[in-house]
Amino acid sequence: MQEYGENVELYKKYANGMLGHNGIDIATAYGYPVFATHEGFIVEARLGGSGYGNDVRVLSEKQTDGTYIETIYGHLTEVLPVSLGQYVMAGDTIGYEGNSGFTVSGGVPYWGFSNPDKKGTHLHFGLRILEDATNISNISYFTKDYIIRDYENGRFGYVDPMPYFVTEKGMLTKEQVELFYDIEALPKDDSGRTYWVGKPVEEMLKARKNDLKSFLAS
Repeated sequence: MQEYGENVELYKKYANGMLGHNGIDIATAYGYPVFATHEGFIVEARLGGSGYGNDVRVLSEKQTDGTYIETIYGHLTEVLPVSLGQYVMAGDTIGYEGNSGFTVSGGVPYWGFSNPDKKGTHLHFGLRILEDATNISNISYFTKDYIIRDYENGRFGYVDPMPYFVTEKGMLTKEQVELFYDIEALPKDDSGRTYWVGKPVEEMLKARKNDLKSFLAS
């Protein structure tokens, strides 16, 4: 699956000149529940209409450093169990994994809003940092204006989310980390890149519960 920044030429061609993949892909089974990685408000719950296909966005409340965390969950099925303005907690189900929108499998792009053959099934996860707008803004949610930090970075402000999983431990509860993904333990492909999986990871993490708690306490 794609990591952040990969396939520059593909995205320059198909995604408004974007300089590579603007998130990470997490692949499990079609219809597998997608969980919010942090608490916040649902600011977008959209069926179709973009390369993300059916997607959900969550915006955190203001962090201690004055910023906001915005996360997007793309390529979902058409069943969205959340609504605009709803407040969710880390671990709440906000959608189900699908392949709507612009999905890539084996380097081949598939375009559509409900691909019946389920090719390219995965979750697209993206993260941006927002700040309160002063004189200008480039995004608004519920009549409030914000500035997207580093919007001109070639990926519309999306940053590599992996450091937030690794170093910003406060984003996920201990219980949620147990249900999410232990990067070091996940199977790798021949090039050493991680393949993200779902239910087997939950079982694996339960078996490694004591090690995980030690990691979180470090």
